[in-house]
Amino acid sequence: ALRQRESYRSVVSVQDFELILQNTQVIEENVPQYLKVALDQLGEPYRTLALLRDVEGLSYNDLSRDLEMPLNTVRVYLHRGRSRLRTFLE
Repeated sequence: ALRQRESYRSVVSVQDFELILQNTQVIEENVPQYLKVALDQLGEPYRTLALLRDVEGLSYNDLSRDLEMPLNTVRVYLHRGRSRLRTFLE
């Protein structure tokens, strides 16, 4: 039998992402312009996860806890986001 999975949308509200994005504005000041353009094309939740993990240095467990996402979801989204980011930067 197939089991149903909750998507991040049902766990993390738009307001949560808006609050996180406000906090990542300071982080973005230290990011080169070409990377900012690529991150803007990335979209959510990949952009926020990439900033918090790769720029801010939060652990996977911290991201999972703070964003109330399952740990494997965080890992998958980071993998997909980094892959898309590499494509944009090439």
